[in-house]
Amino acid sequence: MRSSLRSQQYDPRGQGTLDVPGNASKLRTREVSIIPVLTGAVVTMTGLIPATVWCWGVVVEILEDITGTLTTFDIGDGVDVDRWGAAIVLVAGTRTNSDSYTAATSMGFFTTTAVDVVLDADGANTFSDGTIRVGVMLSDITSNVRRGAFS
Repeated sequence: MRSSLRSQQYDPRGQGTLDVPGNASKLRTREVSIIPVLTGAVVTMTGLIPATVWCWGVVVEILEDITGTLTTFDIGDGVDVDRWGAAIVLVAGTRTNSDSYTAATSMGFFTTTAVDVVLDADGANTFSDGTIRVGVMLSDITSNVRRGAFS
């Protein structure tokens, strides 16, 4: 299931990267994801959004029920506690999307410094177990180095 975009092969299911080549530059879109250990009141994924990228957004998928003293959690950046989601339920199969975002700057922002992604147990509660995948969709631009006529 491969398609062509300006003679560049890509996987429309979102796996790997999507490169859009120009004459002198190339736009690369990719996902960074992590499955963090859920313990404590706050789980910080330091620098998950790298510096000098365009961030399209942050989403989570709960793979295994989350346990602990919490009933919901927020997804933020350490400054805005619920930037990418507020009061997320703990049940396996729960997925967030851009409808979960609470700030105008949650989707489509450029950053010159690395940005943390923080899961915060609501109230004075804690995570103790469960499995969650955190995904960040990113874009950046580089020079388009050509290695032959059909690169």
